Amino acid sequence: KEISFAGAGLYKFVTAVLGYCQVAREIKPKREKVARLERNYTMSKRELERIQKELAAIEKELAELNTKYEEASIGKQKLQEEAELMERRLTAADKLISGLSSERVRWGADKVALIEQRNCLLGDCLLASAFLSYLGAFSWEFRKAMLDEEWLEDVKTKRIPYTTKFKLEDMLTNDVEVSRFVSVTCVCT
Repeated sequence: KEISFAGAGLYKFVTAVLGYCQVAREIKPKREKVARLERNYTMSKRELERIQKELAAIEKELAELNTKYEEASIGKQKLQEEAELMERRLTAADKLISGLSSERVRWGADKVALIEQRNCLLGDCLLASAFLSYLGAFSWEFRKAMLDEEWLEDVKTKRIPYTTKFKLEDMLTNDVEVSRFVSVTCVCT
């Protein structure tokens, strides 16, 4: 300033440029670092968004799978209950079949007896109805003699099938009615 006014301005300009260059040298790596960090931030942000989208898709798929799992669990439970019910029914049916198979022998014998009884039904009904129609007014001895000696022999000679051990009581009643009659008419002393 004291030597040259123009030189002082030039001096200020050069010192300012040197200061700027000094600052620019210090700032340039920092700017590059900031730019690099901004690029990294941008790439990291994009990667984070991509990962968040993937996470949302996976969470949605997980929710769907959980729903399907719950439905499958309920279905499995129902099927297990149904299987247990069927198992109990099968066991009961097995018991019933085994119980009925032991009855098969008895039923076979009953069938044979019923066929024999059906074959003898004509003669048995003839004897019972004749007894009720004609012998009711007579004494027991006369009725018994007529039935056993006359009518049974007549049915036999005419080859009308009848029960060989014919008993009038079996044609007219059964054991249940007899025991009920006895219990009602029994006089207990």
